[in-house]
Amino acid sequence: MRGTLRASELPAVRKDGHRVVLVGDFALVGAGGEVGLLLVVKEWRQTELVQPPRFQGDEHYEISVSGGEFGRVRRHWGPSATEGAAIGDVCHRALFGREQPCEGCPALRVTQDEPEYTAVVRSTRADEGSFHIVSAQARDDATVLISVRSISELLLGDLVQARLAEIAERKGLSEREREVLNLLVLGRSADEIAKILGISPRTVKFHQANVLEKLGADTRLDLLREIF
Repeated sequence: MRGTLRASELPAVRKDGHRVVLVGDFALVGAGGEVGLLLVVKEWRQTELVQPPRFQGDEHYEISVSGGEFGRVRRHWGPSATEGAAIGDVCHRALFGREQPCEGCPALRVTQDEPEYTAVVRSTRADEGSFHIVSAQARDDATVLISVRSISELLLGDLVQARLAEIAERKGLSEREREVLNLLVLGRSADEIAKILGISPRTVKFHQANVLEKLGADTRLDLLREIF
């Protein structure tokens, strides 16, 4: 490929989740530590949608929290509100595909002493790989305003990585300690981390001890609490 353009079809995924095929030429350019990939795209073809957009927009709705009417949707506005399907139905079924109220539903946690509450709920719909940030705010004794933001698992991973990078920078972690931290958060064992990084388990435990100390954590659980 040295300096030579080669024709090819390159698969790619757009930001909106659609898979495309780029038709054109490509070549390596530069030398030493300054090497890049030159793409000359002549045309592109769209195929199928392989993932939903990362942000699906905010939903807002008012629900009843009195007696047997708990969860009944009174008002609904947002991207899917035009369908009107949620009005009169219970929110956990109409919007989250659940037959029972969502575990940790923030509407159940709203009180006079704590009129606002936020929770993270995972979607149970088969076609969704997303989490919902659900916030509840008391309107009166019988009504709660719910706001929902849906975030795909892809974006959630990006958020976690951004959080890890911020903590690593703030706590002064070395590059190797950052690598160990990322794998610890993924639940990897010392032996697994050793194989992935090509170092000994003893060295992994040494870096793990340093990471825990710098983050003020005694266990992995403390580590996760510090991050999330």
